Amino acid sequence: MQQFIQFAVIGLGPAAIYSLAALGVVTIYRGSGVVNFAHGGFALVGASVFVKLRVDRGWPTPVAIAVGLVAASLTATIVGAIIVRFLANTAPVMQVIATLGFLSVIQEVNFLLLGGRIRTVSGFFPRGQWTVGGVRFGYDRLILLGIAAALTAAMALMFTRTSFGRRTENSHSKSRTVCSRSSIGSIWNGGNHKPPWSDSLRRRV
Repeated sequence: MQQFIQFAVIGLGPAAIYSLAALGVVTIYRGSGVVNFAHGGFALVGASVFVKLRVDRGWPTPVAIAVGLVAASLTATIVGAIIVRFLANTAPVMQVIATLGFLSVIQEVNFLLLGGRIRTVSGFFPRGQWTVGGVRFGYDRLILLGIAAALTAAMALMFTRTSFGRRTENSHSKSRTVCSRSSIGSIWNGGNHKPPWSDSLRRRV
């Protein structure tokens, strides 16, 4: 049992990172109604810039983190502006496909700039640990977990307690399902919202 708990504690760091990524996906979906598959690409841009500056050029860690965050934010802003400007009136499924395209472009550009080799970075969080009942809690895991919990709580309060947060809810949220079904149907038959095989299926039944 102790070994199981230890492995669960080790997973706190990756779990915190995944929760932060999910928080970004949910925030974008709440405001735009689009499932943004390019969200991982934004994180890739920030991480790549950080590695390039900190490892290859020896920049201070706080500066490299700040520049990486700015690069990721600019990439997200550009992608969002393109989707809003040119794809706002298209079917939701087309917007989702567009985010997949942006993800592919970001991955290829990152490959051309940094190559395909895996880059490692030495940690900058405290490396100590706190032992309770034989289970070791790494300080770095606890810090990541605290950051994820704090940001999640802050976003939840913003969305539920502030007028700005409530306004981010997409005005068409109640009709997303209906719009998505009719949009997919229109792809089948040029505006006719039923698939072309529906009549033949009905006759067979």
